Amino acid sequence: DELLHFSLQALLLMTVFASFVCSAMAMRHYGNTTFIMSMPVSSPERAAFTGAAVTHVHRAGLLYSWGLRLFLMVAPVVVGILHPLAMPVVTVLLLVALLSRRHLPPPWRQLGV
Repeated sequence: DELLHFSLQALLLMTVFASFVCSAMAMRHYGNTTFIMSMPVSSPERAAFTGAAVTHVHRAGLLYSWGLRLFLMVAPVVVGILHPLAMPVVTVLLLVALLSRRHLPPPWRQLGV
């Protein structure tokens, strides 16, 4: 019982840390993008770095997505620390909630963009 409790605490710590790292790296990529996009529109430097800006936005989006998913995975781990038998139930509920959103259109399509 004590080994399980320690293992779940270690898993919680690793999950929160991984979520933080992904979120911090996403902010880094978004920051790099703002430097590129703040150049004057007609400048040749901006045209040269537009591809890099697109790459940074794509990577930032992926990292943000991973960070958010890892943060959501904290809930089952916390429940597992409080009551280990409830952890699988909360995990299944989280998966059902996440998978139920897969059929929805992306948010920008909902906004009419």
